[in-house]
Amino acid sequence: MSRPRLRWLHLGQLAAGVAGPPPAFQGLLKALAPGGALADRRPDLVLLTGDLARTGAEAEYAEVEAALNALARATQLPMGRLVAVPGNRDVDRKRVSRRFVLNVPDAQAAAEFFAEREDVAVALRRFKPFLQFHKRVFNS
Repeated sequence: MSRPRLRWLHLGQLAAGVAGPPPAFQGLLKALAPGGALADRRPDLVLLTGDLARTGAEAEYAEVEAALNALARATQLPMGRLVAVPGNRDVDRKRVSRRFVLNVPDAQAAAEFFAEREDVAVALRRFKPFLQFHKRVFNS
């Protein structure tokens, strides 16, 4: 008896911005689309790990959203089968003072940091554009 197979695609460093995603992404969309070179190997799941945007600025996420919509169409997957997590470029550093640095060298330091709701709120401010994008696109 053969096992069911899960085919997944891992993408990182999309870095979409005002100019859109990099040219290689357009080539991938073409290859995954019906009739494309990878059409018979479309993934069941897409993992997008970090750096979806270039600087984490709110305006860049319209391009990220358009890129992910195009990816969903090319792979013929619902948006719920695309999983996105932020990277260091998805942090809008203009939203928080440069003096604010998150230093969590171990599990104990992380637990202490996340116990302080005020500190967490300050840290999450940097991710506001990503979180708004994620909620809009993935209904989460």
